[in-house]
Amino acid sequence: MNPPAFARLRCKPQLAKGLIDAIPKEALEGKLLISICAGLTIGQMQSWVPTSCGVVRAMPNTPSRVRQPSSGPCSRAVQG
Repeated sequence: MNPPAFARLRCKPQLAKGLIDAIPKEALEGKLLISICAGLTIGQMQSWVPTSCGVVRAMPNTPSRVRQPSSGPCSRAVQG
């Protein structure tokens, strides 16, 4: 069985760093961290994970009159 290629971060922003710190760093190496935590920047989350771990924020919206939910993903290239 292949290990997962990504990890999802779905929590209150004030809990995010503690949760990431509880994950062994080697478990995040080469993975993609997908966050829906409001108020956290990609830069903040990149500083908490290994440099080989990509970070993407996905900001889901609440379906309105059209009843068609969507999500807008955003990432930033790691400066090396």
